[in-house]
Amino acid sequence: MGVKNGNTFLRFLIVSLLAFLFFAGWRAAGAQAQNPRRVLVLQSFHHGYIWTDSVQQGIDDAFCRGAPSVETYPVFMDLKRIPYSDGHILRFKDWLHESYKNISFDVIFASDNDAFEFLRKYRDELFPKVPVVFSAINDFDVSMLDGRKDVTGIPENTDYTGTIDLVLKLRPAARTVVVVTDHTTTGLAHASAVKKIEAIFSSRVQFQYWSLGDYIHEELSQKLSRLLIKKKYRGFDG
Repeated sequence: MGVKNGNTFLRFLIVSLLAFLFFAGWRAAGAQAQNPRRVLVLQSFHHGYIWTDSVQQGIDDAFCRGAPSVETYPVFMDLKRIPYSDGHILRFKDWLHESYKNISFDVIFASDNDAFEFLRKYRDELFPKVPVVFSAINDFDVSMLDGRKDVTGIPENTDYTGTIDLVLKLRPAARTVVVVTDHTTTGLAHASAVKKIEAIFSSRVQFQYWSLGDYIHEELSQKLSRLLIKKKYRGFDG
């Protein structure tokens, strides 16, 4: 999904979120209905990252229009810039508990895989029984819901099979598919999703996996340039 579509996507998701919450009994009767509703927004990446900012803007716009009394609490895990480690996640968990232990949330919004995986592990400990709504989960499988009825959302499973099939129709001389990702949870999820469909194309192409975690940008750019030149001489553009 492109960044330019983020707001439209998030507005649709927030409508789904609100409907989910209402049907789950979020709207109370009497005086309780006048209390402000609080949503913890757990962002996998950092403020200033274009995708994350687009998602956050979509959330803010949707609530501003559809539920202006809702208070959002955005929290950024910053896992594009901070290397993932168990120690970091445990320190983040302790910080989150200490920061929000006296705040009662009505729902938690998880953006991208890191935030969702964090909540799969620690939601019951940190925010027991608080419903979770997720978005942009790559390589999603229904088993990731862990049988829970209070978790819902919209995955972001890319049609890798259709994409590669189209590429091979356009470039029938191609013999190699290079998958460029990184070492983040999202990058690993993309690589995992492609590996699951490798067998479909095993008689036509070979797959190579390159990670931004193994090369600096200049090195990766040079490798890609050499690959394109090599393929061109082999008739890739023919």
